[in-house]
Amino acid sequence: MRPERNTVVRKAERLTKDRAKSLLASGLQRAVSKHGADEVALAAGCTKRCIEKALAHDTMPSMETALNALTVRSEEHTSELQ
Repeated sequence: MRPERNTVVRKAERLTKDRAKSLLASGLQRAVSKHGADEVALAAGCTKRCIEKALAHDTMPSMETALNALTVRSEEHTSELQ
């Protein structure tokens, strides 16, 4: 006999702008601590000030800037992949 499965699914909550800023800042903090703010900004295609403001939850960069910043790789790692 099969055990009964729990079919309770938690209702998905919409992401608020403040929560999105917080999640983005967390990811950026990891990237900045690993690569430095200058390198993250260069990879993102924005200024260091833009990264600093996102870390402070003041602003949220555009989608492409945020994704580029979160996927930054160091030059050493990139050369290892080639």
